[in-house]
Amino acid sequence: MPANLTTLAHFLGLAGNEHSEVGGRVAKTAPPRSAIRSFVLGRRHNGRPITLGSPRYGSVLANTQLGWMRSKSVRHPISGVAMCSLRLFIFTVLAAWPIAAHTAPLNPEEAASHVGENAAVCGLVASARYAAQATAAPTFLDFGRPYPNQSFTAIIFGGDRTKFGAPEISLSEKQICVTGKIFLYEGKPKIILRDPKQISGR
Repeated sequence: MPANLTTLAHFLGLAGNEHSEVGGRVAKTAPPRSAIRSFVLGRRHNGRPITLGSPRYGSVLANTQLGWMRSKSVRHPISGVAMCSLRLFIFTVLAAWPIAAHTAPLNPEEAASHVGENAAVCGLVASARYAAQATAAPTFLDFGRPYPNQSFTAIIFGGDRTKFGAPEISLSEKQICVTGKIFLYEGKPKIILRDPKQISGR
């Protein structure tokens, strides 16, 4: 038997023993080397597959560490630290995916094709309106063409307005980029701005 299989057999307790204890009883013989080789490599032995259910050697193999690892009813254990690391990795990938979905800046006309994505939309603020008397007192920054023919709109609600000053004045007719999740409302793509960091100069 090659050295690696011999070492594995000793590790599994299948070599160098004439008898193997299984379930409080002593099996007549341990599997021969050829049977161990077949079991390890997943091959047939004397024309028959060696499995955990084999009548002659299956019970002995099932009582070994290799039998435990190959058993379909037992999963390989993962430590708590490894599981936490795996979950953190998956969460990070999923959280970053929408942002990574479209990294190149979009022009206002392209925004409608990227609904549901986090993206940067860059263009001219063709018109800007502060609807002080409307519900939520929104400020609209219309890109592409003036309202009502705009291609894209960035919205700042009244509760966040103080963070931006008077954007309908400071940003009107400026070339800017806005970043956020694009959604569709009344047939037009939009982004909600809650933080001035979502706005940058082009």
